[in-house]
Amino acid sequence: MQLIILWLSKLFSYSLTVDGGRHQRNLPVMIALIACLLSNVAFAGHEVIMLIDTSGSMQKNDPLNLRKPALRLAAQMIPTGSKAGIWLFDAENQQVMAFGEVDADWKAKTVRNLDQVHSKGQLTNIEDAITESMRAFSADAQSKSIILLTDGQVDISKIPGLNQASRQRILQDLLPKMSQSNIQIHTIALSENADQDLLQRLAIGSNGTYALTQSAEELTNTFLQAFDQSIAADQVPLEGNRFEVDSNIQEFTALVFRKTGSPTSRLVSPSQKILSKAQPEQSTWYTDSKYDLITVKAPESGTWTLEADLDPDNRVTIVSDLELTLKGLPNNIIAGQTVNLEFYLADGQDPISTPSLLSLLEISFQQTVLADPPKVMTATVSSHNRNQVRTPIDGIFRAKLSKTLVNGEHEFKVLVDGKTFKRSETKKTRVFAQVLESSVALNAQTDSTSYFVNYVPIQGLVDPNSLEVKGSIKTPSGDIKIVMLEKTNFGTYIMQVPATEGDAVYKAFIAVEGKTTAGDAFHLTQGPVNVDYTATVNANIQQPSDLFADMSNIGNQEEQKQVQDIIVKTMQHEKLAQIPDEMVVATKKETIPQVKINDVNTASNQASSFSRYSIFVLIGVALVNVVLLGTIAFFTKRWLVKNKAKADNEDQALIDDINKAKALAHTKAVETKPVENPPPSDEPEHDDQLALEAAKISDMLDSIDDTDETG
Repeated sequence: MQLIILWLSKLFSYSLTVDGGRHQRNLPVMIALIACLLSNVAFAGHEVIMLIDTSGSMQKNDPLNLRKPALRLAAQMIPTGSKAGIWLFDAENQQVMAFGEVDADWKAKTVRNLDQVHSKGQLTNIEDAITESMRAFSADAQSKSIILLTDGQVDISKIPGLNQASRQRILQDLLPKMSQSNIQIHTIALSENADQDLLQRLAIGSNGTYALTQSAEELTNTFLQAFDQSIAADQVPLEGNRFEVDSNIQEFTALVFRKTGSPTSRLVSPSQKILSKAQPEQSTWYTDSKYDLITVKAPESGTWTLEADLDPDNRVTIVSDLELTLKGLPNNIIAGQTVNLEFYLADGQDPISTPSLLSLLEISFQQTVLADPPKVMTATVSSHNRNQVRTPIDGIFRAKLSKTLVNGEHEFKVLVDGKTFKRSETKKTRVFAQVLESSVALNAQTDSTSYFVNYVPIQGLVDPNSLEVKGSIKTPSGDIKIVMLEKTNFGTYIMQVPATEGDAVYKAFIAVEGKTTAGDAFHLTQGPVNVDYTATVNANIQQPSDLFADMSNIGNQEEQKQVQDIIVKTMQHEKLAQIPDEMVVATKKETIPQVKINDVNTASNQASSFSRYSIFVLIGVALVNVVLLGTIAFFTKRWLVKNKAKADNEDQALIDDINKAKALAHTKAVETKPVENPPPSDEPEHDDQLALEAAKISDMLDSIDDTDETG
C-alpha cells in the first residue's frame, strides 16, 4: 500500500521550505490516497458490554433514573463496527439491547428500549451478571470490556454466608478467568454504600478502572470516562472553540456539554455556513438537557468553530483512515515501574513509516497529575534536530516514563500536528504507591503487648511469586534496623515490631522488587506504617489499607529516602556477593546512554541485524545443549540406581536435621540488631546517588531511544 502511495505521490509532489532548506512533500496526495484505498475498519474487533444495576436501592441513589441519559449518550458514542450490549441485572439478567454489531439501527433500537431501565429488583446478583457477559465475547476480539455500574453489594440471598461465598467466587474464580481471557472490567460505584473493595479489586485484577460517583448527577461524565477506557476513538484537538478537519476525515462527532439553561450549540463551517438543530444541513443532532451530540458526515475541510459554553469534557471524535495509536500505557501502574510508550500514525493497522510524511510531524506529549491543584508536565518530541529531519525507520515513536509516575490518577495526551491535519489521543491511568496492603495486628502468642504488620500482595497488580521483600523499622531514637519478614503459607508477609525502646511510635518500611502481572519489573519503597505502643490495643489495630487511598502525602519523603538508601545498599550487597567479580565489571561497562527529550526516537537497524544472526547462533547452541544434556542424563541415571540406598539414608538424615532445627527455632525469639554502618557495597558512590535520585519526581520522560535514524 505504501509503495503505491509513494509511486503516485511523486506525480503530485510540491515544495515546502523547512529549516532553511527545500524538501519534497507528498502529504496532501498521500492522505487522499489513504482515504480512498483503505476501508473503515478502525473499530472492528472491539467489544463492550454494559451491566446496569436495577436493584431496589437505586430508588434512593438514582431517584431521577439518570442512568437512562447516561446510557443514551453511551449508545450514541459507541463507534459503528464494534460490538456492544446493554444488560440490566438484579436477581436475574435482562437484555435491554442484545450483544451484537453496532450500526444505526442498533443505536436507534437501544434508545427506544431504555425505558426498560428500572429500580424494582429485589437482589443484586453481580456474579451471575459477570458470568453471563463473559460468555458473550468473541474469543478473537481485539479488546473485550465490561462496564459494571452498581450501588450495592453482592446480595443473592437472605443468608449472609451465601452472599459471602458468591463474593469469594467472583474474586477467586471469575477474576482470574477474566485476566486470562484479556477481559477488562471497568467498575463504577454509585454511592459509598457499594462494595467498593470488591469493585476496586475487580478493576485492578483485570487491568480495568474504578470510579466512585457520589451522586447520580455525576453519572453521565463518569460513565463516559469508563466508556473512553473501553473503546478509545480518534480525536482532533479542540483548541479553544476551534478544531481542524482535514480531507481524510469522513465523519466527525462533537460532544458539547452545556450549562443548565444555556441554548443549544451551533457549528460554523470553514465557509461560514451555520449548522444548528434548526438548520442541520448534512448534520444530525441529539439534544439533551446537559449536552448536544452533533454528527457531520463528509465534512468540509478547514477550521470549524463551535459556538457553545466550553467544558473540559467536550471533545470532537472522528472517523478516519489516518489514525493516531497510543500503546503501552496500562490502566494501572506501579510507582517504580518503567512504562514503555509507543505512538504512531497508522493507515489501517500498520504504522506509516514514509519519511516524507513523518518528517512533517510535530509531536507534543502532556502528562497531568489529577490532583488539587493539578500538576501539568509537557514535553516536545521534535522531528527536527540540528537542521536535519529525523524520522523513525519503522514509524513508531517510543518513550519511557518512570520518575513522574507518582501515586494517584494521571492523564496522558499525545498531540500530532502534521501541518495539514491534527490528531490527538488521551488516556487516563492510575499509579499505585503500594503493592502490598498493610495492617497492624496484635501478636497473641506473647505474654506482653506486641504488634506485627501484616502485608498482603494486591491481587491482580503484582505477580506474588516474583516478589522480594526487605523490611526495616525506624525506632523512636532514629535508628534504622533491617529486619527479615516471615512469608506465610498463604503468601502474606509478617513483620514483627518489638518495642525495643519502650512505649513509643515505631515506623515500618518495606522495599519491594518484583514483576507486575504483565511481567514488567518494578521496585519501590513503601511506608511508613505506624505501630503505636502508646495507644490502646484496640485503637492500634488497623484494617487493610484502602487500595485507592491517596498515599501521596503519607510519610516524610526525606525519611523514605533515608530508609530506602539503607535497604537498597543492603539488597545490592547481598546480590553482588553472589555474582562473580568479572560479571559485575561487565555489567557496569554495558551502561546504555540516556538520550535527551528533544531527540526523536528511532528503531534500531543494529538490533535487527543482530537478531537475524543471533537466530542461527541460538539454534547451534540449542543443538549442542540437547546432545550434552542427553549424555549427562544417561550417566546420571546409572549413578542414581547404583547409589539409591545410600541417597535414601542421607535424605532421611537431612530431614531429621531440618526438623530438629525447626524445633530449636521455635524456642528462640529472633532479635534484630541496629545497623550502625550499612554493609559496604561493591557499587561506586555514583550508583548510590542514582538510587536516591530515582525517588524524586524529575524529568517528564526518562529517555527517548535515539538509534538508527533516516534523514
